[in-house]
Amino acid sequence: MPYLTTSTRLEGFFARSKTKNKESYGEGKSQQNRYEDVVEEDFDFAMESHHIECLKKNRVFLCDKISLSADFYAHLSQNDVITDDHLNEIQNIKRNGTTKEAVLHLLTAILPKRRLETFGLFLEALRTSGQKHVAERLDEWLKESGQNSEDQRIISQVRSELQSYYKRKLQSIIPMPWLKNIQLSLTEMCVERQLKRKINPKGEEKMITTDRLFTHKADQTIPRRLLIEGDPGIGKSILCQKLAFEWSRQSCGDRCKTPCIHCFGLTFYLDARQFMNQKTVEDVVLKSDLLPEDLGISSTRMTHVIKATNVLFIIDGYDEVFSQNLLLDRLIKGKMFRHKTVLLTSRRNFLHDNINHFDCVYLIEGYDEHQLLEHVRRFTELQEIPISRLKSLLESKEVENLGKNPLMLTLLCLLHTEKDVRTRSQTELYSEIHDFILRKASERMELTEEYVEKQLLRPLSQLAFEAFENGEHVLHEMDFERAGLSSEEFCEVGYLARDILIRGIKQERRYSFTHRTFLEFLAAKHLVLMADEERLKWLRKYYCKPNSNRIEEIQRHTFRLFFRVAENVVVFLFPLLQQHPNVQAQIASTVIDGTLDTTMSLSLCNLPSFKVHVEYSCPPSHVFCRLLCELNTMPQVLVTAIAKRLSSYIEMEVRPDCSDRCIQGMGIIYNLHLPELNYTPLDIHTQLYTQTNIPLLRELVNSTQFDPVRIHATDNQHLNSSLLALQIGQLNSIKNVEIIKSSICKDIAPQRLPFGDDLRGISLVRYDKGSTHRFLEIVSKKPLIKLGVIDCDLDDRCKRCLSNLLLNRDLQSVTLVSKSQHMGRFLERLTGLDKLQNLLISLKEMDKVERQNLEKILKKNTLQELRLIHCEYFADLCNILSNHFSRMTTLRHLCVFNLIDSQPIDRIFCNLYLLRLQKFKIQCVLNDDNLNAITGAIRSWSNLQVLLIHDQSPKASFAGNNVRISLAEGALQLLIEAIASCHSLKSLVLYGLRIQDRLIPEMCKVLKSLIQLKHFELTYIADGSLTEEGLKPLQQFVDVIEERLTCAYCPLPSLWLHTYNRLFN
Repeated sequence: MPYLTTSTRLEGFFARSKTKNKESYGEGKSQQNRYEDVVEEDFDFAMESHHIECLKKNRVFLCDKISLSADFYAHLSQNDVITDDHLNEIQNIKRNGTTKEAVLHLLTAILPKRRLETFGLFLEALRTSGQKHVAERLDEWLKESGQNSEDQRIISQVRSELQSYYKRKLQSIIPMPWLKNIQLSLTEMCVERQLKRKINPKGEEKMITTDRLFTHKADQTIPRRLLIEGDPGIGKSILCQKLAFEWSRQSCGDRCKTPCIHCFGLTFYLDARQFMNQKTVEDVVLKSDLLPEDLGISSTRMTHVIKATNVLFIIDGYDEVFSQNLLLDRLIKGKMFRHKTVLLTSRRNFLHDNINHFDCVYLIEGYDEHQLLEHVRRFTELQEIPISRLKSLLESKEVENLGKNPLMLTLLCLLHTEKDVRTRSQTELYSEIHDFILRKASERMELTEEYVEKQLLRPLSQLAFEAFENGEHVLHEMDFERAGLSSEEFCEVGYLARDILIRGIKQERRYSFTHRTFLEFLAAKHLVLMADEERLKWLRKYYCKPNSNRIEEIQRHTFRLFFRVAENVVVFLFPLLQQHPNVQAQIASTVIDGTLDTTMSLSLCNLPSFKVHVEYSCPPSHVFCRLLCELNTMPQVLVTAIAKRLSSYIEMEVRPDCSDRCIQGMGIIYNLHLPELNYTPLDIHTQLYTQTNIPLLRELVNSTQFDPVRIHATDNQHLNSSLLALQIGQLNSIKNVEIIKSSICKDIAPQRLPFGDDLRGISLVRYDKGSTHRFLEIVSKKPLIKLGVIDCDLDDRCKRCLSNLLLNRDLQSVTLVSKSQHMGRFLERLTGLDKLQNLLISLKEMDKVERQNLEKILKKNTLQELRLIHCEYFADLCNILSNHFSRMTTLRHLCVFNLIDSQPIDRIFCNLYLLRLQKFKIQCVLNDDNLNAITGAIRSWSNLQVLLIHDQSPKASFAGNNVRISLAEGALQLLIEAIASCHSLKSLVLYGLRIQDRLIPEMCKVLKSLIQLKHFELTYIADGSLTEEGLKPLQQFVDVIEERLTCAYCPLPSLWLHTYNRLFN
């Protein structure tokens, strides 16, 4: 729905919105650094003499005025001004004497002997514990006495220069270089934003305003490392600019009650690029254009300056130079200036492996409706244009799609002041701007549009592409000289703004884009003109297919970040090739292959008995989802390419860090109604619940065939909101849900939850007995056909309630899994389920009655799927299964998951060949006899589509269980030959096998013959049996067959959990 549909609503909003929003900032305080893995800097010197003299001359005043409050102690101790022993000394003196005596001890026996920074930290502690007047008295004394050190004099100079520079350079925003007359006031244009903050490593979040940015916890300490992430154009750089500008205004007065930007004595606003190839942070500061060269500060003196005061480093654009930025990485990790505050901005997911070095991680999200309207209101007021000029924009669909991004919204406003345009995507918007620049340049330069496009814009696009490839965000004079072009003429076009940097007697010219996205758009325009082969070669550099045996684990992090660097260029490139559907299909295949790892998308949350690290960052595979948001039409050749590539995509997961575009892209994919994606599970985390993305999620789940939707519950409020918003169990909505208790969830399930009356399936995962009982009671009257309890605590009340639910004769699917509890007690209830088709169960040693009930269930011959998980495969169970295989003519899927190491299950395999399976998954300790029995059965399964064989012998051997580690080569040879007869096979996974060089050619031959095979994975024992030379035929085969088959191969040890999940899906 458009944001405004009537002039009444439009006028009403602006009538209510005349009051300007102003930021308020407050005093700040320090926080104990938590980087325990780095070496503390050595301090061989104590407090400076003039500071000691200051404490001495003001001793009577300080003893009388200082309050030894808990806040005061906390700030001193966490900045290592005082130790725990010091604290005990002070408290003992206060307890046995007076407060004044305790303060005197602090002033005379402790503070003067501490390090150089102590005095500044002492003043900071006073200010942030409500004793600002005491700190001001000491500052005034230093000023009046003339005893400020050289450092203090230089600090004052540096502060003055920085404030002057920020006031001059940062007070305005010039959104477009070609419209230099449009300068928007920074303070008047910026809309108040909220940031989402992760408050613990498990992903729990809360929303904060920007004036609370430097308040870490309830104790109001200042975090030392802050990360702000967000999408391109979302406002990261503007936030940095605003913070630096606000700092230059010196004081917040008495408005702020928490730490704010004015807590810092110095603020250095830097670009991450400036840290490249530098040896010290001091050099970065001095070589930047923040300070004039004739200030005459040496690197050594700058070190003292930084150490002597409370400093904030604002560093923008980490994602643009994330690779090999060694100095910045050291600063982030606290290996230098550990006690100084660093605020870093980046696009999403570029600091995944360094996230633990940050005290606070923030996410800037897009505008909500109110912020969007406020942004437009401020724009019209600053431009002094009537709001009616933008009425058509606010009533259009495009503002809903693009207006959440501040940069996009500003561009839309600028375009709509010129003419009424209609754009539905980022690429259409930038194309409109490109055409606008072209028209204006043609008029201004009195040249034809054709000439400007071919002779100016195309060469500029090439320069932009080369700058992107070189990791640059600006163009230099030498770039134009090397290309034989005139920089002056190119500046006239309108894309570039000229900057002149003065370095002593030299001047350096550089030419910048308003935003990096314009450079990326022009780079994409250049790629459109490339030859197909050259373009594909470039694309594969960023989106190479990650055969894991080729990429060392140590390189994986860099690889995962590498494709993110090019994402925005590809986002532009993909729709720009709309007139070339075959090329689009080629790009789609390349991007999917380079980012789609089925094991990465798999959620293990239905296996709570395993220790699973839950990923919160957006998965690489979502790159393609975001690309699809740029398309208006979907040619059939592209649909075919998507279907071919996504055939092995087992499930979708919407993680907490996913954007709205991820969800929109998923909806586009699933609305293609590809048969390969029918009934795919969807994972949703309740932290995702916001006013903007829940409608998208609702549209996604209601328009597609997800089965089930898995909700990862973090607390009751979010769970309740998600169930209600997604309309779980309501008519024409999703009817099958799996609720997984997150490790951060401390709540007991509420007594009521908004399940609709049409709820047909529910599974509970990892819940305590109280919550399990409440859930089971809540759904006791629902018309369920699916019921699951996985690794939940079950007391007597739960068991009675579960038994009653199993009286429902309409149940078709039942899951009763526990690593520790015996589920055989429920077999009697299962015998009455005549419609039971799917059974997943954990069985320990059964008594006679339970064995008889199991036989009854198997004799009914209604089961289509049987999965035995966490079972104890004693002789009776194996015999019952083997003896009934001949009668189980409806069974199509058998899964045997043997968690108990080395437990004999030979008897199960004897009659496997009597089944008519389409899916067979086995994980256990295999021997040659077992494998030969499986091999014989495979030959008889003419319609086998999925085969997973996981030999646990290596794992059992690693665990010291004296199990023979591998199978005979002959047995493996027979297995490969048998697989060749499975002409309907679509997915093949072989795990934990010792593959030798001689078997690889035969394996390639088999894979080539299986024309329906879509997915193949091989995980082999890395003991030298399979050499690099022996592996080459498989590598060559993968390169040739990649258009048809998704392949992955890697050595052990690897992630065993990948296979666990496949056993459940």
